[in-house]
Amino acid sequence: MRTPYQGLLQVISYNWPMFVISLALCLAATAGLLLVPMPAIVQYVIVGFIGLLLWLNLASTLAAHWVYDRSVLNKWTWLKPLFPNGAGKTANICSGLYESDLPLQQTFPGSVIISLDIYDALGMTAQAQRANASSQITTVPKVDPAALPFADGELDNVFMILSAHEIRQKVKRDAFFQEIRRVLKPGGKALLVEHHRDLANFTVFGPAFFHFLPKGEWLRLAALGGLEIEQRFSITPFVQVFLLRKRT
Repeated sequence: MRTPYQGLLQVISYNWPMFVISLALCLAATAGLLLVPMPAIVQYVIVGFIGLLLWLNLASTLAAHWVYDRSVLNKWTWLKPLFPNGAGKTANICSGLYESDLPLQQTFPGSVIISLDIYDALGMTAQAQRANASSQITTVPKVDPAALPFADGELDNVFMILSAHEIRQKVKRDAFFQEIRRVLKPGGKALLVEHHRDLANFTVFGPAFFHFLPKGEWLRLAALGGLEIEQRFSITPFVQVFLLRKRT
């Protein structure tokens, strides 16, 4: 069972250096205003800088609470209607955090859900490394996203729930989506759930929105993987869901 503030606390724990640095900058700037004589225009700039940092800290934590604690995202009610006949044999792609593993098993009890971890300590961000270190699950196999351990056309579905953006190198993302095309059956589906590098995420996450990828990159990768959009919808203004189908 998730606690009411679990998502919020996890986001803070994974990104705590950013919060510490920004709050330290706010304190230093405030001390400068109080202790150092300066022209009014400089004071206005510093006050604006403090306000911006405070806004980003507040907005990012509220957005995280909305997405991960208050929306339907982690209630999973949105998922089953996308696969009314069950999930068949599905690869669930994780990146150091395995929160989707048990809910998927519970949502599709008659299906074969195989969770795989594409986490790589040398290639992932510091946030992903902290998420990986906090996980209590050690049985999820770690795999190379460019070499998924399935035969050609073996899978009915591939789920990528807030994980694929952790593949930071373009060449690796390209190889991963080519692997998806290989392992999916004709007509098989790929579920992609991601924040986007867009205005909504920039408004609340500021420069941290560069951690996400733009919609155009996902569309490019979908085309590379021989996938076409079957459904698309939003969960809050910050998370987009693409249900993709392999062309027959």
